[in-house]
Amino acid sequence: MNLSGSPVLLVPRTLAASWRGFYVAAEPDDGLPDLELAEGTSWQIDDTVDFDRPCTDYDRLCAMLHEDPCLVSIGNGHGVAFGPGHDLLGWCDEHQEIVAGVMPESRDRLVWQYQFTWRNPGPDLLLMNSCRHGADPDTSDGECFTVNLTPGLYEVATAKSAGPWAGTLCRFQSKQA
Repeated sequence: MNLSGSPVLLVPRTLAASWRGFYVAAEPDDGLPDLELAEGTSWQIDDTVDFDRPCTDYDRLCAMLHEDPCLVSIGNGHGVAFGPGHDLLGWCDEHQEIVAGVMPESRDRLVWQYQFTWRNPGPDLLLMNSCRHGADPDTSDGECFTVNLTPGLYEVATAKSAGPWAGTLCRFQSKQA
Protein backbone atom coordinates (compact mmCIF):
# COMPACT_ATOMS: atom_id res chain seq x y z
CA MET A 1 0.00 0.00 0.00
CA ASN A 2 1.28 3.46 -0.81
CA LEU A 3 -0.58 5.88 1.45
CA SER A 4 1.45 9.05 0.89
CA GLY A 5 1.86 9.44 4.64
CA SER A 6 -1.77 8.87 5.66
CA PRO A 7 -2.37 6.60 8.65
CA VAL A 8 -3.44 3.05 7.94
CA LEU A 9 -6.45 1.59 9.73
CA LEU A 10 -7.01 -2.04 10.71
CA VAL A 11 -10.77 -2.28 11.17
CA PRO A 12 -13.18 -5.18 11.64
CA ARG A 13 -15.29 -5.43 8.48
CA THR A 14 -18.42 -5.39 10.69
CA LEU A 15 -17.46 -1.86 11.82
CA ALA A 16 -16.01 -0.56 8.55
CA ALA A 17 -19.19 1.15 7.30
CA SER A 18 -19.10 3.37 10.41
CA TRP A 19 -15.75 4.84 9.32
CA ARG A 20 -16.20 7.80 6.97
CA GLY A 21 -12.57 8.74 6.32
CA PHE A 22 -12.24 12.27 4.96
CA TYR A 23 -15.81 12.33 3.64
CA VAL A 24 -18.80 14.35 4.84
CA ALA A 25 -22.39 13.85 3.75
CA ALA A 26 -23.13 15.67 0.50
CA GLU A 27 -25.79 18.35 0.47
CA PRO A 28 -28.34 18.47 -2.37
CA ASP A 29 -26.74 21.64 -3.80
CA ASP A 30 -23.15 20.24 -3.74
CA GLY A 31 -23.24 19.19 -7.39
CA LEU A 32 -21.52 15.95 -8.29
CA PRO A 33 -20.60 13.92 -5.20
CA ASP A 34 -17.11 12.47 -4.81
CA LEU A 35 -18.56 9.14 -3.66
CA GLU A 36 -21.95 7.51 -4.13
CA LEU A 37 -22.62 4.38 -2.09
CA ALA A 38 -24.84 1.49 -3.14
CA GLU A 39 -27.47 2.32 -0.52
CA GLY A 40 -27.95 5.74 -2.12
CA THR A 41 -25.99 8.11 0.13
CA SER A 42 -23.65 10.67 -1.42
CA TRP A 43 -20.41 12.01 0.06
CA GLN A 44 -18.02 14.89 -0.56
CA ILE A 45 -14.33 14.95 0.32
CA ASP A 46 -13.61 17.50 3.04
CA ASP A 47 -9.96 18.43 2.70
CA THR A 48 -9.95 21.40 5.07
CA VAL A 49 -8.10 19.32 7.74
CA ASP A 50 -8.83 20.95 11.09
CA PHE A 51 -7.36 18.99 14.00
CA ASP A 52 -8.67 21.51 16.57
CA ARG A 53 -12.27 21.08 15.38
CA PRO A 54 -12.31 17.80 13.47
CA CYS A 55 -15.34 17.31 11.23
CA THR A 56 -14.24 14.03 9.62
CA ASP A 57 -13.13 10.70 11.04
CA TYR A 58 -9.77 11.24 9.33
CA ASP A 59 -9.28 14.61 11.10
CA ARG A 60 -10.30 13.03 14.42
CA LEU A 61 -7.79 10.23 13.94
CA CYS A 62 -4.92 12.53 12.97
CA ALA A 63 -5.64 14.79 15.94
CA MET A 64 -5.39 11.87 18.38
CA LEU A 65 -2.55 9.93 16.75
CA HIS A 66 0.24 11.04 19.07
CA GLU A 67 1.15 7.45 19.86
CA ASP A 68 1.87 5.04 17.08
CA PRO A 69 -0.19 2.83 16.95
CA CYS A 70 -3.39 3.84 18.74
CA LEU A 71 -6.91 2.56 19.32
CA VAL A 72 -9.60 4.49 17.50
CA SER A 73 -13.34 4.31 18.18
CA ILE A 74 -15.36 3.11 15.21
CA GLY A 75 -19.08 2.57 15.62
CA ASN A 76 -19.57 0.34 18.66
CA GLY A 77 -16.00 -1.00 18.67
CA HIS A 78 -12.38 -0.14 17.94
CA GLY A 79 -9.87 -0.35 15.18
CA VAL A 80 -6.12 0.10 15.29
CA ALA A 81 -4.50 3.06 13.54
CA PHE A 82 -0.85 3.08 12.51
CA GLY A 83 1.00 6.04 11.04
CA PRO A 84 1.14 8.77 9.80
CA GLY A 85 4.37 9.27 7.95
CA HIS A 86 4.76 5.70 6.75
CA ASP A 87 4.38 5.67 2.98
CA LEU A 88 4.65 1.96 2.20
CA LEU A 89 2.65 -0.42 4.35
CA GLY A 90 1.58 -4.02 4.20
CA TRP A 91 0.52 -7.03 6.23
CA CYS A 92 2.77 -9.98 7.10
CA ASP A 93 0.44 -12.92 7.70
CA GLU A 94 3.21 -15.16 9.03
CA HIS A 95 4.00 -12.83 11.95
CA GLN A 96 0.61 -11.07 12.20
CA GLU A 97 2.18 -7.65 11.70
CA ILE A 98 1.63 -4.40 9.91
CA VAL A 99 4.90 -3.62 8.15
CA ALA A 100 5.84 0.00 7.47
CA GLY A 101 8.82 0.25 5.19
CA VAL A 102 10.96 -2.86 4.66
CA MET A 103 10.85 -6.18 6.54
CA PRO A 104 14.05 -6.80 8.49
CA GLU A 105 16.35 -9.53 7.22
CA SER A 106 16.69 -10.86 10.76
CA ARG A 107 14.27 -10.65 13.67
CA ASP A 108 17.01 -11.38 16.23
CA ARG A 109 17.64 -7.76 17.20
CA LEU A 110 14.09 -6.51 17.30
CA VAL A 111 13.09 -4.89 20.58
CA TRP A 112 9.32 -5.00 21.05
CA GLN A 113 7.48 -2.37 23.07
CA TYR A 114 4.00 -3.17 24.37
CA GLN A 115 1.46 -0.51 23.36
CA PHE A 116 -2.02 -1.72 24.37
CA THR A 117 -4.46 -4.63 24.33
CA TRP A 118 -7.14 -4.83 21.63
CA ARG A 119 -10.17 -7.08 21.33
CA ASN A 120 -10.63 -8.22 17.75
CA PRO A 121 -14.20 -9.34 16.98
CA GLY A 122 -12.78 -10.60 13.60
CA PRO A 123 -11.89 -12.72 11.80
CA ASP A 124 -12.57 -10.57 8.73
CA LEU A 125 -10.66 -7.28 8.91
CA LEU A 126 -9.76 -4.54 6.46
CA LEU A 127 -6.35 -2.87 6.35
CA MET A 128 -7.16 0.40 4.65
CA ASN A 129 -6.10 3.95 3.95
CA SER A 130 -7.75 5.98 6.74
CA CYS A 131 -8.90 8.57 4.17
CA ARG A 132 -11.29 6.02 2.63
CA HIS A 133 -14.94 5.58 3.45
CA GLY A 134 -15.28 2.17 5.11
CA ALA A 135 -18.60 1.46 3.37
CA ASP A 136 -16.69 1.49 0.06
CA PRO A 137 -14.01 -1.16 0.65
CA ASP A 138 -12.71 -1.46 -2.91
CA THR A 139 -9.86 -3.92 -2.53
CA SER A 140 -8.83 -3.72 -6.20
CA ASP A 141 -6.89 -0.45 -5.98
CA GLY A 142 -4.25 -1.47 -3.45
CA GLU A 143 -5.39 0.95 -0.73
CA CYS A 144 -7.55 -1.59 1.06
CA PHE A 145 -7.24 -5.32 1.52
CA THR A 146 -8.61 -8.13 3.63
CA VAL A 147 -6.72 -9.45 6.66
CA ASN A 148 -7.78 -12.58 8.51
CA LEU A 149 -7.04 -12.60 12.22
CA THR A 150 -8.64 -15.02 14.67
CA PRO A 151 -11.16 -13.29 16.97
CA GLY A 152 -9.86 -12.65 20.47
CA LEU A 153 -7.70 -10.49 22.67
CA TYR A 154 -4.37 -9.25 21.27
CA GLU A 155 -1.36 -7.48 22.70
CA VAL A 156 -0.24 -4.84 20.23
CA ALA A 157 3.48 -4.07 20.22
CA THR A 158 5.88 -2.19 17.96
CA ALA A 159 9.51 -2.55 16.96
CA LYS A 160 11.41 0.18 15.15
CA SER A 161 14.43 -0.15 12.93
CA ALA A 162 17.76 -0.37 14.68
CA GLY A 163 19.93 -1.60 11.85
CA PRO A 164 20.30 -1.40 8.11
CA TRP A 165 16.59 -1.75 7.33
CA ALA A 166 14.23 1.21 7.51
CA GLY A 167 10.88 0.39 8.99
CA THR A 168 8.49 -0.12 11.85
CA LEU A 169 6.53 -3.24 12.70
CA CYS A 170 3.22 -3.39 14.56
CA ARG A 171 2.61 -6.92 15.91
CA PHE A 172 -0.69 -8.48 17.01
CA GLN A 173 0.07 -11.29 19.47
CA SER A 174 -2.81 -13.40 20.72
CA LYS A 175 -3.29 -13.48 24.50
CA GLN A 176 -5.20 -16.77 24.26
CA ALA A 177 -3.67 -19.95 25.63
